[in-house]
Amino acid sequence: MIEKHYLGLPVIFQNDSRRMKHLIQDGDNCGQTCVAMVSGKSIKEVEDLVENKHGTYLSNLKLACMVLGVPIVGQWSSKKCYPGNLWPPTCLMLVTTRRSERNHLIVRHGNMFYDPNGGSFYKLPDKYEFCEYLEIETVSVWVDIDEGKHMAESLIVCKQKELQP
Repeated sequence: MIEKHYLGLPVIFQNDSRRMKHLIQDGDNCGQTCVAMVSGKSIKEVEDLVENKHGTYLSNLKLACMVLGVPIVGQWSSKKCYPGNLWPPTCLMLVTTRRSERNHLIVRHGNMFYDPNGGSFYKLPDKYEFCEYLEIETVSVWVDIDEGKHMAESLIVCKQKELQP
């Protein structure tokens, strides 16, 4: 991962800047894994912050995002409020598995869904049913991808200072 800055704030970039770093959960810590993906922190750092290595409350995940400087927009919402009845471009998304009705958290970023159980998808997998999302603010900028070639990129700008031990 390459760290750059935008307007003096740290920005999470990947070597392939079109994709967020996809992390895989270890156990039932999907929420902590998703927060780690959007913050650029390690899963352990997020687990230590929420003081839990297992399933946790949505309010704890939102608080973790705020502490880590992830620019969240509003509250958890069950309404699809974007054109075409869609979700925000970047968000933490609470889903239910259709077979077991267990809650699970995934990340939507750009046009991809990132599942901490493994896999990234262009549409919400059929095995999941949407419940709620927490929108994450992104900044659109032009990124050099090759000499003379540019592309628009949505970036998560984290406004966090280093945590004190």
